[in-house]
Amino acid sequence: MAALLLGMKISKKAQCSNWGRKKLDHTQLVYAATDAWISRELYLHLQKLEQSLEIV
Repeated sequence: MAALLLGMKISKKAQCSNWGRKKLDHTQLVYAATDAWISRELYLHLQKLEQSLEIV
């Protein structure tokens, strides 16, 4: 969805790593932070899109 709506591709490499470990590695932390950030960006983009459709 990020690629389609925002033109951003997110690596899914860390997605299949072991998230049950006590301490996450750097790649997992970056993935989690990016996932949270991009979710907000998608929400804001969809909100703007909805508002623009209401105007029409």
